[in-house]
Amino acid sequence: MINHSLYRTNKCHHLWHLFIIIIFIIIIFTQKSFTQAIGRVGVGIINSDGKVDTIGTGTQPQFAYELCEGACFQVISLDFTLDPTQAILEDTIIWEFQTGLPKISMENSPSICFPIITTLEIVTLHRFVTNFPSGQPSFKSWYTETFYLIVKKCPPEAFFIQDKEIVCQNNFVQFSDSSFRHPDEWEWKFEGGKPSFWSGRNPPCIEYNIPGIYQVSLSVKNDQGIDTLIKYNTIEVFKAPIKQDGIETHFVGMYGRDTLINSCVKGDIYKWKPSEGLSCDDCEQPILRFGAIKQYLCIVSVENGVCSDSCIVNIRTEMELPKIFFLM
Repeated sequence: MINHSLYRTNKCHHLWHLFIIIIFIIIIFTQKSFTQAIGRVGVGIINSDGKVDTIGTGTQPQFAYELCEGACFQVISLDFTLDPTQAILEDTIIWEFQTGLPKISMENSPSICFPIITTLEIVTLHRFVTNFPSGQPSFKSWYTETFYLIVKKCPPEAFFIQDKEIVCQNNFVQFSDSSFRHPDEWEWKFEGGKPSFWSGRNPPCIEYNIPGIYQVSLSVKNDQGIDTLIKYNTIEVFKAPIKQDGIETHFVGMYGRDTLINSCVKGDIYKWKPSEGLSCDDCEQPILRFGAIKQYLCIVSVENGVCSDSCIVNIRTEMELPKIFFLM
């Protein structure tokens, strides 16, 4: 005797499996026809001169694009063989980077940095697509493509910064290393500076004593190679006023009397403040008449007007006591 309920159950079970298989085939066919419709979506890197280097299309690691550790690039989505009658790429876009920073971006052309060495950096690009399958209603879906990068260790790139480019003689400049790609050796050369050579990442402050225009060079090295940066005319040293030792800066005198005072800084241009009580306010050695002024400031500069210094002269005025006569 046939168990009709079991027969019906098995029949439904087989029909369900057949339905799943049909749906799976439709999905595969739809995806295939969609891929053929738009071709492939590519990724490009905008290099330093503004040109686009194509990373490649497809998911084959052997076509990985090589770049250096620490490199930062602007990436861009490239559309290939798009047939607008079958599919349209929408503006919505999502980037995913395995070790790149940031790891996720929704910008059309984001700037990405790759700080870590990787044998295979995976870049995933998602594009939102409107599909127009033949004889069917349009629908929207995500199209995903995977690309590969190799982030490798490269020779270093020398670079440094300095806290000033113009300095008065007998003053200091601070230099700091800002080289890229992890150098482990540094060699500095300071034309006209003291010290003139230095080995190490960040040198001490460099003193410049003689007016002139000087260059600075930095060579950096790692196990991948060496690079040298020379900055020509990067330091200009100007003549500066000179401090004079042994010059008197404190004067004591009776009210109304005169004396000669002198600036403790020697230069080309002098300016005394205030000018009251002085025979001249633009000379090195004015004549002072003791009075109410207790302190003078002398600002001294050189002909170029870039460098200046100052000197303070303190004054103490005493009052002469009146003479008293006694009649006998």
